[in-house]
Amino acid sequence: VADGSEEVVAPPPSPREAEWKLISERPPLYLCEDFITPGECDAILRLVHSAASHGLSQGGQAKLRVDIDAEDRHLAPEEAAVLRSVERRVAALTGVPMHGGEMPWAVHFTPPAADDESGTVPGPPPG
Repeated sequence: VADGSEEVVAPPPSPREAEWKLISERPPLYLCEDFITPGECDAILRLVHSAASHGLSQGGQAKLRVDIDAEDRHLAPEEAAVLRSVERRVAALTGVPMHGGEMPWAVHFTPPAADDESGTVPGPPPG
């Protein structure tokens, strides 16, 4: 801190309750309502749209995969913090700790259906 005092580190946010809801037995699929906050969702969408801007500018006519990684040195600290926070929650819910061999986040875009009125891939959230 500029005044010479020690830096104060905020305590981690308190854990939120999360509940898994089985929505399909074969294959096993679960839904976890409110797993991420609206702000986290917006931040992740902004990251993905930034990383995929070239592919999305092609009119969304092909499937597109975008990898984002919390360890990417080009991410702003607050962007990496959002990804790490979600990763910690995934580890807590699954009981499988994150480790160095994890793949980056993969986000898949599929072109809109032919009957979609807009015919475009939605843009990033405002912000």
